[in-house]
Amino acid sequence: MILVLNKVDISRPEHAVAWKYYFTSRFPNIQVVLFTNFPKDPETVKENASKGKVMSRVHRKKGGFMCYGAKEFLEACQICFPQKNFENWKWKVESETLDKFDDSRHDVKDFDSLYKEWESEKTQNKFLTIGIVGYPNVGKSSFLNGLKGRKVASVSKTPGHTKYFQTIFITNDVVLCDCPGLVFPSTMDKQFQIVSGLFPISQVREPYTSVGFIAERINLVDLLKLKHLSGESQTWSAWTICEAWAKLRGFRVAKSGRLDAYRAANHLLRLATTGKINIYSTPPGYSLSEYQYIEEPETINLYAKLKKYSNTVASSAQGFRTNAHLDVPEEELDERTSTADADARISLSNRFSVLRVD
Repeated sequence: MILVLNKVDISRPEHAVAWKYYFTSRFPNIQVVLFTNFPKDPETVKENASKGKVMSRVHRKKGGFMCYGAKEFLEACQICFPQKNFENWKWKVESETLDKFDDSRHDVKDFDSLYKEWESEKTQNKFLTIGIVGYPNVGKSSFLNGLKGRKVASVSKTPGHTKYFQTIFITNDVVLCDCPGLVFPSTMDKQFQIVSGLFPISQVREPYTSVGFIAERINLVDLLKLKHLSGESQTWSAWTICEAWAKLRGFRVAKSGRLDAYRAANHLLRLATTGKINIYSTPPGYSLSEYQYIEEPETINLYAKLKKYSNTVASSAQGFRTNAHLDVPEEELDERTSTADADARISLSNRFSVLRVD
């Protein structure tokens, strides 16, 4: 079994390595691989966390994937399946240079015949079949795309996007099987599961408790630069945080023009589930060995590789997102001016709203 810790770009390298050591110590027979499809400069992650900034990602070059962890995953497969032939896959990984994303040279030529051969019981031993299972919205399809080198599986920020079993040939003898997310019975709080992305945000009827769950662990007021509507001396709650965020973002109900706290709460939850608001946890006993993990050779190596990969992706990307607050659908974008008071703005979606009397 191979455990893939995905999206390590939104955590510090020492945290990722600490979790890797935790799982290998608890389960010595499994291989743990760190992976990400969006390599981010660790210095940027640390700076954003220390200065209280919302995280953002770069726009990827269209059609290209530069993931970190493909080589490590290949090495883990070689350990688990030493009898299999990995020459084609190894050649594919090694030939993918940092300045070239095109995977057409290594693409599978005759998919139909390979698939029929893979389904046949007589030739199944020829192939290495790797099944990808896990919770919804953890990046299973994105992980598959990263190994393939280009987009072959549809991905979405909404959990439950993958609806059916699908097979992807990395090479002529290596097959990846993607499946819908699996949710097992758990003793975790529902709010923790919502923040983890196990539930579609649009189906959360009461989002304020989940916002409060985040606010208890992260200083959202300073992070989002919120101002209390009733004055700075007032006590903050999940509702007042949502109201302040609605005012800052310009979220208002069309008919009455009042602040749309429900929409603001959903938007905050989406920022959390997509990693823009960085929520992380450390393994038990981490605080006692924090400096040891920071100085760990694997942490230093991971730090250097993520920085190298992130520089390559940034140089070939279409552009940076300058403000993570604007990472929302176009219909939700608004322009805030310093001269106009957001509280005085009236929604124009209702043609009779100009007649509203406070």
